Amino acid sequence: MTTKIGVFLPKKQDGDDKQPSIKRLNKLPNEVIDELLALIKCNKEVSLVEVEDLNDTLIVNGNVVYKNFNLNELDLFFWYGEIRKPNSISAQSNLYVLELLKTLAYTVKVIPNPYVCEVALDKYTAHRTLKQKGVKVADFILINNKNLYLAKPILDKWGYALLKPRKGAFGKGVTLIDDFLRLRDIIEFMEQERGINLNEGILLEKYYENNPQDWLSTTLVNGEIMYGYRKKISRFSDFSHSFESGSFQKVYDANEVGGEVDLGDLKPQHQQLANLAYHAMSYEVIGFDMIWHEDHPIIVDENTFPGIYPNLFNLKNLSLADSMYQLIVQALS
Repeated sequence: MTTKIGVFLPKKQDGDDKQPSIKRLNKLPNEVIDELLALIKCNKEVSLVEVEDLNDTLIVNGNVVYKNFNLNELDLFFWYGEIRKPNSISAQSNLYVLELLKTLAYTVKVIPNPYVCEVALDKYTAHRTLKQKGVKVADFILINNKNLYLAKPILDKWGYALLKPRKGAFGKGVTLIDDFLRLRDIIEFMEQERGINLNEGILLEKYYENNPQDWLSTTLVNGEIMYGYRKKISRFSDFSHSFESGSFQKVYDANEVGGEVDLGDLKPQHQQLANLAYHAMSYEVIGFDMIWHEDHPIIVDENTFPGIYPNLFNLKNLSLADSMYQLIVQALS
């Protein structure tokens, strides 16, 4: 009996590098996509359906139709293309794609799991999931913008906090808060600007004293740590100069293009925390950003589209295509 597999693996198109500010769906190198497809096609017991664009689909009575083919008849659907939930109008089609994948997952095994993806995309729900399962993640609060005063005693206790966009944005918008009055003024300014939605709540994360030189990130596929890495100094930025310049930094990528990384040396504590977080989140391809505070690492960010760097895979003698293929094979079994 033939196993039917559908895939959505958007490739990078010519000219994309000339428009770095435009969010691209592509998240795997084209050569990796070609290698992965070749591995799937070599399996004689599998028939493959390639979906070029998930926006070219129609949901009919709960069935996802693509070019007159009912994707609900598949045994497995594998996708890997960026989905975010930003506020810009140009990105609204991504919301449809996420809804489509969740609809398909009612009757078809879909990997990565779109329901978990939705949780992990949101910094609040991702933090909450890990925290509730005992994983060491930065302390946080979510607060209604109409009751900001409730945050004051917590901010007074913390000393410093980070105001973070819930959906993430390459470090954009992450703001260091040194007292309640600064938070009040920022939020009240945002409330006066049209198009800014604060209805989901405001996320504040405790700032921990740490050394940026110790920041490390991980990329995990199917429960296996591919490698640890850290951003180069070119991706670091100071917070406001009203603070001690250089003492407070963040990773900041103005053009949203990624890259600029070196292989990092993961300590056993990093590996243990990353493994715990992977199983707590249960998302097939994920990454975690960690700081080092006192004598242990703390997760400060979860990445549904972690750093995929071919040169780092080569340095570790790993095959990304094979790792993705084994993820598919395991899902089928």
